[in-house]
Amino acid sequence: MNTIFDYVGAILHTKDRSIFTSVDNEQGFQPFMVNRWISMYSQEMATVVNVTTNKYAALFHDKRELFNFYVSIYPKLRNKRIAYIKKAKATPTKETDDEILRMTASAMEISQREVAMMQQMKS
Repeated sequence: MNTIFDYVGAILHTKDRSIFTSVDNEQGFQPFMVNRWISMYSQEMATVVNVTTNKYAALFHDKRELFNFYVSIYPKLRNKRIAYIKKAKATPTKETDDEILRMTASAMEISQREVAMMQQMKS
């Protein structure tokens, strides 16, 4: 059974059409995920995916035909690590700390000074 990365590698890097050797391989091929990973390769590839593949993918009734279309339409590219976008972690600021302090004091019905003292004792 092939993984999504095997399909992306066969489409973009090796141009290997023989990856579909059995019915199991055809069932493991998910066009949506392949499009998603190919569009993360670069901005130019995202444009190619949007202009061609998203328009014409509905014309193919067989996943093997769609895979062959992908192999023929995309250029052969060098192998590189595809970096997907991760969500940036929010860093706490003085304003958010004051807001948390105010909300905690309001919820516990005590003063903000008492909440600050409890936090100091806890740490």
